[in-house]
Order: sequence, then C-alpha cells, then structure tokens
Amino acid sequence: MGVEYALENLESRMKVVVERFKDQAVIESLRDFSKRIVFEFPDLRVSYTLEVENGELRKVERGSPDQVDVKITMPSSTFVDIIDKKTSPIKEYQLGKIRVKGSMSDLIKLRKLLF
Repeated sequence: MGVEYALENLESRMKVVVERFKDQAVIESLRDFSKRIVFEFPDLRVSYTLEVENGELRKVERGSPDQVDVKITMPSSTFVDIIDKKTSPIKEYQLGKIRVKGSMSDLIKLRKLLF
C-alpha cells in the first residue's frame, strides 16, 4: 500500500469522525466537553487536531499544536480498521498499538464519538 493511498484512506475515515459531530446524541454526550484533541499517525508522519467547544467541533486541521488536552497515537491502518469496525479500540490499546496521553474521563467521553 502506497503512502498516497494510505493517506487518502486516513483522510476519508477522519471525515467519518467529523461527520459524527453532527449526530445529536454525540453533541448531547459532549455538551460540557471543550478540548483540543490530536490524532497522531507516525507511519504517515501526519497528525490532525480537532478543537471541540461544548460538544461542537469548531476546527479540524492538519498538524499538532504544542498545547493539547488529549493525544492519541496509532498507525493509520489501525485507525482505519477501528472506524471500519474491523477491530476494537480496546483490543488495539491492549496490544500496544494505541498510545494515549490525557485523562481517562476525557477518553471515556470520546469513545462514542471516535469508536
């Protein structure tokens, strides 16, 4: 799989995450949630930052700022498989494929949105 193809796959799945912010149940579950979340994909040397304010997605951009609340690092193929429901994020975390920096309460809030 070439880098271009992998990047296209990753970006299409990131759009799925962005679309989930339009779901009323997701917005309601994140009502008091205001965080900067970074997804980092070392295999493609790319990251995406999502800025959430009171459950609403305010900004999505490529890159990683210095100040973040939650940082999730994994191979792009793992992210694609999670979004496609081919694997479980819990399983991948236990296998060490997903690394997370941030509070556990933030991760629990994000699970509905991301996985």
